[in-house]
Amino acid sequence: MSRKNGTVFQFNTNGGSGADAKRMVRTVLGSGCSVEGKLICSGPSRLDGNVKGILVADELLVIDKNSSVIADLNVQELVVRGQVRGNIRASKRVTLEDSAKVEGDIETPSITITDGAEVIGKIEVTRREKEADSVVKDFAAARGEARAEAHA
Repeated sequence: MSRKNGTVFQFNTNGGSGADAKRMVRTVLGSGCSVEGKLICSGPSRLDGNVKGILVADELLVIDKNSSVIADLNVQELVVRGQVRGNIRASKRVTLEDSAKVEGDIETPSITITDGAEVIGKIEVTRREKEADSVVKDFAAARGEARAEAHA
């Protein structure tokens, strides 16, 4: 299924069925593409390419198997299947699948690490969910900076 604003996929995050298991995920960066700088994702998104810099996402972000991310991530929910080098701050949860390789510290209230995933760094599981608004506020601030730079 495709839409005017990009390709949209049905994506099942946990292998289950039901309304919560399926989400509309759009590809933000396709395989073979690279971006250097600040990448801001709005809505459920999937990366198949490479990112170097800063990554902000206000909803679910999936870093797929062929992706390499060298960036600090500030997200709400993250699924890693590829490689991440940088610190991860997630306000809801992080899922590291069996092909995930992470070098950096992870801070989240909930984490799932599948057998085979590799992590080099500190994992801090917070006792309570961070304010969900913090990611949205950071996202809005980043968008405001991007708009200001575009008008300069």
